[in-house]
Order: sequence, then C-alpha cells, then structure tokens
Amino acid sequence: MHRRLPPLSRIRLFEAAARHGSFARAAAELNITPAAVSQGIRALEDYLGKPMFERGARQVELTQAGRAYQARLGPALDEISLATLEVFGDEGGGANIVVGAFGGVLQRWLLPLWAEAQPDAPQLAVRLLSILGEVDFSAGEIDATVRTNGRPSSDLCCERLIEADLFPVASAGFIERHGMPQSVSDLIAMPLLHSDSRPADWRHWLSAAGVGGPFPEPAQDCRFDSMGTLTDAAIAGMGVAIGIGCLMTRELDNGDLRRVLPEISEQTCHFDLIYPADRLGRPAFREFRDLLIGHCSDGA
Repeated sequence: MHRRLPPLSRIRLFEAAARHGSFARAAAELNITPAAVSQGIRALEDYLGKPMFERGARQVELTQAGRAYQARLGPALDEISLATLEVFGDEGGGANIVVGAFGGVLQRWLLPLWAEAQPDAPQLAVRLLSILGEVDFSAGEIDATVRTNGRPSSDLCCERLIEADLFPVASAGFIERHGMPQSVSDLIAMPLLHSDSRPADWRHWLSAAGVGGPFPEPAQDCRFDSMGTLTDAAIAGMGVAIGIGCLMTRELDNGDLRRVLPEISEQTCHFDLIYPADRLGRPAFREFRDLLIGHCSDGA
C-alpha cells in the first residue's frame, strides 16, 4: 500500500506547536527559532492543502482540521516511540540520554562536570542540550533537566545535586571607577545587574543582609536573559551582579570578578536533577543518574 506521508520533521513541529498552543514554546522545546517552527508548519499546511492553525497577534489556535489531525497524530507518534524502544531499547534514537539546562548552567557547570564524570561510563551516550524555559517531558524529547532551585510538579522526581554559594560580584574596573562599597546602602546605590532566569536572587541576598524593602527594581539596561550574559556584563564593568559561585569559578580565580562585601555571609541556592519517574525504567538513565549524583557528592 502506498503511504501518503508528509515530511516527518514538519509533523514533529506541528505536534509540538499543537500541544503547547504556541510556536514560541514549541521552538523552546525543540531548540530552534519560532520562525523555523512557523515556516515548517506553513510548509506542512501547503502540503496538506488546509490551514492547521488560526494565527492571532499573540497566540495561535488549532483549526477544526488541525484538532482532528492532532488527535490522530498523538497516538501514532506514541506508537513509533514505543516500537523504537521495544526493538532497539536504549540503543535507538542516537543519544541514549538527553539532558537540558539553561545556557549558563550548561556551559559553566554541567558540561565541565560531565566531562570529568563521563570517563567512568564511556558506554553512555549523553547529549547536553541548552533550553530556554520549562520542559514538557511528555514529548519524550528530553529525559531530565538540571535546574537551580527546582520546584517541579508533583509527578516529577527532583533530586539535589549540589548546594552553591550566592554572593555579589563586580569587575576590578568597575570597583576602580566606583569604589568598593563599604555597606549594603553603598551597594544599593550602584547599578545592580539582574538575570531574568533568576529574578529573585537580589531580593534573597538583600533580605538576608538585613534590607527590609522596598527592593530596587532593575533598570532596563541592567537586565539580562541568562546567567552567562549576566556574568559577561559584570566582567565588562556594567554593574554589580549576583554570582553563583560554581558558575564563576574561572572569573573569580583569574581576577576578572571580585566578591563585593565578602564579610556578609553568602546565601545558597541548589542545583537539582529533575526527571519523570518512568525514566528510571531505563538502565542507561539510571546509570547516568547514579553517576551524576555520585560525582556531585564526591566533589562536595
């Protein structure tokens, strides 16, 4: 029987966008741009000869045809995934394990950590993926995430990896121009750099330092999308940033950044491994989990 199959890469885009009700969230899950999602779905609609989405200014909604297609595709994709797992087990699909993390955590902590741990399990194929937001594990694309201060839903497992110090930092150049603050009041008068991925860090640290509020709101030019960009802005001398110690080890060691008000006790945050419980049914994932947690314990 001749099968009329559209390009499966476009089916994947459609399924993610239909499930999320958003091209942007589908793009974040698949680690591509919203424009790529939109273009792929437009090509699928041209192939099928019908629109799958009604596009609004801020959101998209499935058409009647789109809803009917989604209802049939979900079980079909589940069956493909199940068949792959049953026939190939952990060998199917390229990388055995896919782990996501925000860019700064991935590049500055998780990647070097796994580079040290991986020789203990050379048979494991692990793909580390930069993510932009929350992960929908039901899609089966990602097995686990590493998050700071993770607060997942009750149907997900959350296991502590490490405790990390949280404290203010600034570049030597910034301190030379503005002076080293001698008190929290001096500090608040300076430009405070914020990461949108961790919006409560300054409030957390200032509260522990005895500031009762109101807390300073970040200026538009003092807000950055990630911890990695925040670190780069601090090195460039744009202001004082809240630093997570293990993400700034290199910069602190080589003098690019210096602790500010080191006499005030640092606060802590924690890194967690978050995953659906059913991933423990895969021997490769269990081995990865045990190795990562064990390696973090050894380095604590």
